[in-house]
Amino acid sequence: MWCSSGLIDSEGLKADALGARKDLHLNAFDVIRKVFAPDISGSQGSVATFNESLDLFFQDYNLIPLFVEENYLNVRVHNTHDDKKILQLMSQAASDIATADIISSTIRSSRTGSWSLLPVQGVFSTVSPGRTLRGSLPGGPGGVSFPSWFGKNSTQSRINRTTSELAAHLRLATHCGSSNPLTLLLDYATPISELITRDIDSAIQFLINYQITREDVDSIMELTTWPNRPNRMLSVDSKVSYQHTY
Repeated sequence: MWCSSGLIDSEGLKADALGARKDLHLNAFDVIRKVFAPDISGSQGSVATFNESLDLFFQDYNLIPLFVEENYLNVRVHNTHDDKKILQLMSQAASDIATADIISSTIRSSRTGSWSLLPVQGVFSTVSPGRTLRGSLPGGPGGVSFPSWFGKNSTQSRINRTTSELAAHLRLATHCGSSNPLTLLLDYATPISELITRDIDSAIQFLINYQITREDVDSIMELTTWPNRPNRMLSVDSKVSYQHTY
């Protein structure tokens, strides 16, 4: 923060106060609205300079790009009402965000760790999309969406852990054929789910032969359930008997 010693006139006080604003930390919900309103998000409501827009990225360089990616499609573009032009602007913003993701991966790579590229990521992830769209987000508490990446990343981590455990259980029975989690998903998960949802006796014998635990069965069902492909266990009439038998 700023401080002053001795006498100071009103102009000097105003200049120091404006300089102190750089130390203020905004929450992500306030930042994202400023990102897409560069014409009024500068000091005292003026047009934001390039550095002021980049400073929004550095408010939280891990979180702000995720907010931009989650909310840019909801921006109400002000400088045009032509649907085709709006789609072109959205496409340009999406391209910049994708480029920023590549830069982010490079920055955080264990082999490169090029943290000097962080301002470049800020330009593509925050500054450019905001200045391309130049609009406003819907008002109200629900106007800004929290990044869904966190939930999806948690689900992905859980699936990776599940497939690794399944691969370890099936390694001996498949002669290491399923030791790779990706191979397990592509080559083994669906056939296994089909085999264990047939008649109970053959399914139980199959589970014993392949050393599949009851928890593994639930994991396999989860891995092979998609929006247009329901859980196969729902079609098994004797599921209760199956649970009690195995």
